Amino acid sequence: PSLARAEKTPPPPATTKEGCSGPPPKCCEGGFPVAGAKADVRVLEFQPLMPKSLSGGRANITAGWETKTCSVPPDSPFGDGDDGDDTRGVKPEGNALRVFVGHKFGRVAEDFFKGLNARNMLRFGWSKSLPKNLYFGLRGTLALKYTPAGGGETFEAIFSDFRVGMGKWFGDRWIGSPKCERSSDSSQASLECVSDEGSRWQFSKGKGGVFIVHRYAQAK
Repeated sequence: PSLARAEKTPPPPATTKEGCSGPPPKCCEGGFPVAGAKADVRVLEFQPLMPKSLSGGRANITAGWETKTCSVPPDSPFGDGDDGDDTRGVKPEGNALRVFVGHKFGRVAEDFFKGLNARNMLRFGWSKSLPKNLYFGLRGTLALKYTPAGGGETFEAIFSDFRVGMGKWFGDRWIGSPKCERSSDSSQASLECVSDEGSRWQFSKGKGGVFIVHRYAQAK
């Protein structure tokens, strides 16, 4: 599908400075309060496909994130959370990414779509096209650590050039990458992704807006 935009005024380019706190898109670390506006936490959560084993063991997933570029509507706070001196815009916590951003809903920068088509992304809900308006759109590196329910080896995967975003409607969460492909155009589709190490992973939609993660067994 074409990524062309009909609007006359393009969004500002994403020109992130490493380690920069301040207004997006030039800065993506957070630390950007806005007078009279509050940043709420919006959560992207990952859970294992098989959370328990027959013996009662529990699987575990932890998520990490590093932002490369960011898109947030103008004058929307980013990283102005309620965690004291911690004003990061994105805070990995256990199996989730916690994003502190305001209530403004607007266009995402073109950089968010770079190298993507609609089949490279998975959305809660049903859509054959890429999003035009979001609360935030982030491009960066997703890191997952997964320990199966039966215990044993912990598997790690790095997904560079990954995208995460959240829209206005309940559960409107987006993930994707040029190294991912949606299994079909149905509302029950999953996203098949290849990590930087070459391992294959599946992301699907669970209850409550949670992304279900499955690691495929690797050929020996």
